[in-house]
Amino acid sequence: MLTIIALIIAIFFLPPPWNVILVAATAIVDVLEVSVLVWWSRYRRGLDPAVVGVQTFLGRTGVALDRIDPVGQVRVDGEIWSARSAEPVDRGGRVTVNVVDGLVLWVEPARHE
Repeated sequence: MLTIIALIIAIFFLPPPWNVILVAATAIVDVLEVSVLVWWSRYRRGLDPAVVGVQTFLGRTGVALDRIDPVGQVRVDGEIWSARSAEPVDRGGRVTVNVVDGLVLWVEPARHE
């Protein structure tokens, strides 16, 4: 907004060479402002790209909301998912996600280390 105001003032109200100086100063301020904002946004997010999608669930642990034998429901990262398991898992048992198949998570009982 300030750039537009500065350009209008430079074009309609200032005589040469002051109009050129105002436009150049405005361009320098704009470049500095954008550079600082780009640096700040990258600094804030740590330069790591955002990780999205179902692949983020692989290896995560969750809790069985009911008995999984072979199907049931689990809560992983606050979300409730349908789950399948080759081994029975009791309600409240910890599970690890191995595969994401559509809207079904294939899980196994979490191994305690």
